[in-house]
Amino acid sequence: MDTPALTSLHAQFVGPFGWIERDGVPSIFDAPEGRVGGLYLWTVAVSDGELVYYVGETSRSFAQRHREHLKEHLAGTYHVYDPTAFRQGKKIELWSGQYDPRSRPTVGEWLARYPSLTAAISDLVGVYRFFVAPAPWETRLRHRAEAAIARALWDSGRNFQDEGVRYRPRRRDESALSLTITCSHPLLGLPSTLSA
Repeated sequence: MDTPALTSLHAQFVGPFGWIERDGVPSIFDAPEGRVGGLYLWTVAVSDGELVYYVGETSRSFAQRHREHLKEHLAGTYHVYDPTAFRQGKKIELWSGQYDPRSRPTVGEWLARYPSLTAAISDLVGVYRFFVAPAPWETRLRHRAEAAIARALWDSGRNFQDEGVRYRPRRRDESALSLTITCSHPLLGLPSTLSA
């Protein structure tokens, strides 16, 4: 008997979580939801919902992956934005990070700027919010879902993502899947159903 082809996926995002527990938002490191893997979103809470800054996926636990992200953030590898503007859904770049395709600062430049950036980096730790969707799917399906979410956000009027993140979207030889997204918080610019 043939196994029916998979035609739809459902990602139920729960959260918010943070790197540290603050203002009633639990730490992803302590929450039971942090023990599994799947899809995740980094957001900033603005007046009308959650503005999605980053889309990711992991086969490891969310806690383990976010520990890696935290180390990169604290080391200045990622963009550093003015925290006050970021909280309002605006990007004022203070540091381009190591992955920005437009700029690759040297270690010397980082060390020279480090003292002036530490307060912003520390403040941003409390600004980022995480929503996670357990997705015990094969890796290829997670990659396709991650790429579809990122693309939908890029195409929306509320895109807040950085440029240069590489995703692995559906290939021409793969059948389209319907991806349904649910979340208890409004995810701005993200439709409830999209093609992956």
